[in-house]
Amino acid sequence: MFCRSKVVFSIPGRVRFHHPAAMQDQKAARSMIGAVEDLPGVISVSANRRTGNFLVRYDARKITEQEITARMDEPVNGDIPLPALKSFARTVKGALNPALFLKKTSPIGLLHSEYHLSRRLALASVFLALTVYLLKSVAGQFLAMLIFAIPAVIFAIPLTAFYYAAVRADNRKIYLKEISSLERLRRSETVYIHESALITGSRRENENLIYRNLNNPEFRKFLELGKINELLNIKITDFVFGIRENGITDIAIAVNEDNELIGMIAGQLGVERVVRLHDNVAVLDFFQDHTIIVTAEEQPEKIYHTAKGFVLYVYNKNRKEEIRTEAAVHSKDIQKIPWLVGLSRYCKELTVRCENSAIAVHSLGMLLSALGYLNPVGALSVYGINMAGQILFIKRKVLSYQKD
Repeated sequence: MFCRSKVVFSIPGRVRFHHPAAMQDQKAARSMIGAVEDLPGVISVSANRRTGNFLVRYDARKITEQEITARMDEPVNGDIPLPALKSFARTVKGALNPALFLKKTSPIGLLHSEYHLSRRLALASVFLALTVYLLKSVAGQFLAMLIFAIPAVIFAIPLTAFYYAAVRADNRKIYLKEISSLERLRRSETVYIHESALITGSRRENENLIYRNLNNPEFRKFLELGKINELLNIKITDFVFGIRENGITDIAIAVNEDNELIGMIAGQLGVERVVRLHDNVAVLDFFQDHTIIVTAEEQPEKIYHTAKGFVLYVYNKNRKEEIRTEAAVHSKDIQKIPWLVGLSRYCKELTVRCENSAIAVHSLGMLLSALGYLNPVGALSVYGINMAGQILFIKRKVLSYQKD
């Protein structure tokens, strides 16, 4: 039976809820936090798993306690079945497979530079270790230096950042097939919006759009001619503006056939380019690795398997089939994608910063081992503290990344 939340304390602008699900399921608690913090007017949301309590601070001029309670009591499950993310331990274990490490090309696209960097670090460590072994023949120093050649910390840093970014995306109901998709999203420079994604608004949103634009002569002409069956998804406006705020200004609308209504919508969004498609698939030159493709086609895999870019499938509430593209979001949540772009770029900044500090620790460790100040036990201790510190630091930074 579905449990409901209970208000245990309330004053204007501050309310405390108790929800039994928060004590049983950590993912359910994070999902409820993500749902409530998306409400306009909500300032912050925090939870205590031991007590099952949620503390919500809000602006009483913009939202009421009843609206927050209603959102808190919504079922935590998504509208469609979405595959669960792999555990963090399995993700790191797959990257540290020795057979993969010996390959010339990177088996995981996300870790391309890390594999290259770790090989160089391993060669430097082995060369220094052999030199010391030949000069001093001290097995302990030799082993201590080889410990610092293990590339686990270099791999763990980007995997930690992008794994917990994917966890945050999952909590905000953004489906990602794999965490390496975030690296591709980070490098995006161009956005193509298929016309199907422009007309996925709800009935209520469509009616509001008609009412607001009745005085627009162009709009009235299309309405009278019966050319408007479904109208502009209101959230697509926030998506386009948010993408521009992230520095992506090359935006185009892809259409199957020439359409005056789509041209008018493009003008409202400030999009100057409208691209004609052939058989619902754009020319491959448009869909490079640095491109975001937004589509709501009934068979999005038709575009996904042909395109090279990051394909985002926009679905509606009535869809129940399993999603096969690498990323998907409900039409009402499409404005969250610019937030995800910003988070992916933030993860890369964290990765570079932490990799530099980790390499510095490893270099110092190899030097101290060569001078005889570190034995194998000391080398393992330094290595473990370095890795644990980097992982905890990145996890805290990513999970505290603000939505705006």
